[in-house]
Amino acid sequence: PLDPQLRVSETDARGVRITLLIESGRFDDVQAELERLLTASGDSVQPNVLSADVHLRALRAAIGAAADDAVIEGFKSRAIDDLRLAIEAGEIPRTVLETETDCDPLRDDPRFHALLAEE
Repeated sequence: PLDPQLRVSETDARGVRITLLIESGRFDDVQAELERLLTASGDSVQPNVLSADVHLRALRAAIGAAADDAVIEGFKSRAIDDLRLAIEAGEIPRTVLETETDCDPLRDDPRFHALLAEE
């Protein structure tokens, strides 16, 4: 197995790379790097929460950069799916999403409203 210190270094580096990809508008590369980050992280993170965080950050950046509608829609869909999985896995309570400002780009989406209404 990989030395725990090296795993932390790889995880940190991949997290920084994702931030740089998002900030530079390289949205096509975000998903592949997220998958590498999740693999490197192993059991040290809540995977659905991490994935939702990345997709929400990318969504906000894509909206700010007036990216293609398909890119924005893709990040919305993945973020909502991630949040649903995080709730089902007990990684995050549904009630948190009602006031979480990171979810603001999803507020007008009927799928997000349906997620909030689920029992």
